Amino acid sequence: MRIIQPLFKRFQSEDLLVFTEYKYRKDVVGDEYKFCMNEDCDVVYYNLGNETSFLKGQINVPI
Repeated sequence: MRIIQPLFKRFQSEDLLVFTEYKYRKDVVGDEYKFCMNEDCDVVYYNLGNETSFLKGQINVPI
């Protein structure tokens, strides 16, 4: 049996503040975000609880 790792990783909102472009930091709402680890994802960080998401262009570190 093969175990496949999920295509997301969890991040706390404090971590996301470091990675997010300055002008988008005010939009970081909520406690926990997920990071899409699939290269084809346009949305990099997202919070399903409040439907907040951040695209590749809104992040200031290489994806």
